[in-house]
Amino acid sequence: MSNALSETLSIFGEGVLTDRVDDPLDEFANKVRSARDHYAKIADKTSRDSDQFYLVVVFRSEGSMLGFLKRAKLEDSRYQSGDDIMRLCGLLENQG
Repeated sequence: MSNALSETLSIFGEGVLTDRVDDPLDEFANKVRSARDHYAKIADKTSRDSDQFYLVVVFRSEGSMLGFLKRAKLEDSRYQSGDDIMRLCGLLENQG
């Protein structure tokens, strides 16, 4: 490419080799790959021996659940630590 053309393009903000716009599909594919890699890292960090480590406890009413949480001195939260529940049942020594 001639030097004059190169200078003209740079005046309008278009670099000859460095400022080329990527194909939108390539950019989208890169974002999808990045998101997939990020999800895999998160899944790896949160995975256990299996994904079956949840227990659901159902109370007769919201008031019953709130009463239990208050008496057990647990946070008013839908997610409770298995260790806290085991301590309440006397299956795990208090650590603190």
